[in-house]
Amino acid sequence: MKMEEACSSCTDNERPCSCSVEGIVTIDARGQIVLPKEVRDRAGFTPGERLMVMLSEKEGDVCCITLVKKKYLDRMASAFMEPFVNYPRLKSWACPSIFLTV
Repeated sequence: MKMEEACSSCTDNERPCSCSVEGIVTIDARGQIVLPKEVRDRAGFTPGERLMVMLSEKEGDVCCITLVKKKYLDRMASAFMEPFVNYPRLKSWACPSIFLTV
């Protein structure tokens, strides 16, 4: 698969991604990989940081694995929920369990 084809799954019409090869990793017998130090430093990853793992598929084959820092996932979820929280008419439309506070 060409790089352009693989990257097409992580683009949108307004802001295409810029894909680059930053290193090669190996999966060990336990299924673990180590991100190269340069990648961890560039991404600002810290020990214990939580990441969301997303898979992109093309014709049933996983072509990309994306890691998203949890703090950005929290922001995306908050932005998504904002209309439901701030507009009472939408609250009745949404699933009530969404509004439970833990």
